[in-house]
Amino acid sequence: MDYKDYYSVLGVDKSASLKDIKSAYKKLARKYHPDVNPGDKAAEEKFKDISEAYAVLSDEEKRKKYDTYGRDWEQYQQGAGSNPFEGFSFNMGAPGSSGFSSFFDLLFGGDGAQPGNPFSRFAQNVKGRDLNYVIDITLREAYFGSERTLSIDGKRVTITIPKGIGRGKKIRLSGKGEPGPGGSGDLFLEVNFAKDPLFTREGSNLTVNVDVDYVTAALGGEISVPTMEKNVTMTIPPATDSGKRFKITGKGMPKFRAEGYGDLYVVCRVCFPSDISPEEKELLERIKTLRK
Repeated sequence: MDYKDYYSVLGVDKSASLKDIKSAYKKLARKYHPDVNPGDKAAEEKFKDISEAYAVLSDEEKRKKYDTYGRDWEQYQQGAGSNPFEGFSFNMGAPGSSGFSSFFDLLFGGDGAQPGNPFSRFAQNVKGRDLNYVIDITLREAYFGSERTLSIDGKRVTITIPKGIGRGKKIRLSGKGEPGPGGSGDLFLEVNFAKDPLFTREGSNLTVNVDVDYVTAALGGEISVPTMEKNVTMTIPPATDSGKRFKITGKGMPKFRAEGYGDLYVVCRVCFPSDISPEEKELLERIKTLRK
């Protein structure tokens, strides 16, 4: 039993617009039309396939049904699951009562509409399509874990954001996809992160920039470092250059579906005052003299 990939026949993607489908059909129809290829049986068969694919993909209802059920035929062909057609024999390449292939008739009528059609019984158990969306969350939501209520296609759904989830990971909501005769499909939400004003993330590690005044950088001392929960105090050594990185263990993101936390990397940015008092200037001049 051969699955007919109508998208491949027309050379278009599954996301192709109706305009793209029409354009592809016109181009191929001109190339393989029997009037252009008299006596060429291969071109004639190609033209029939093109016409069949266009008849499905240019019709909104037929395309929707094909997208919903067609992939399950493909999965069956690959050996996924039990055979719902066991005991039946079909020549899926032969033309049916519609003038197209038997594959077309089984999905859209013709011979496939007769009582006892195994596809009809199979289709009753097919779930609706899965839906996929991308959502933006904050770093804090991923750090602490949280719940959020979203509006998807006009329906309100509540999701749980697990701790430590990373960019590109998907949250699955069973039964929240498109309805089908065998139940609804699933909803998959791919996670993207809104830019955080303080932290950048790499895996379970975080990086934060901290301004350090030039005196503390020169002499060493304590600086205040923000973390996802609260500020902590860290001691830096004398002669700390701008851009110097320090690590605070265990102050990064929680590890996704694992124990423990990543690390926090602190990047020091040495800052100089915009105005210097006469006393400071005098001291700096003395330092300058001492270093000559």
